[in-house]
Amino acid sequence: DEWKMYEEQLFQALDESQKADDQLARERQREEEEMERAIALSLQAEEERQREDFEDVAAASSEPSAPSAPSVPAVAVEE
Repeated sequence: DEWKMYEEQLFQALDESQKADDQLARERQREEEEMERAIALSLQAEEERQREDFEDVAAASSEPSAPSAPSVPAVAVEE
């Protein structure tokens, strides 16, 4: 009878331990999924920023620039 009680306590402890391990595994899995989503969003935002920067540079280089004043050669004046 004592052995049966001991076995029941042992199996109960093992069961609780397994449940705790399973819970930990689920929490780790959720954390990994959240981290993957955060990384994906970060990469997406960085790609969008780079695309906007590229478009800004492309737009700036395609705009006609204001004509510059013609250069006048310096002439030495003798007195």
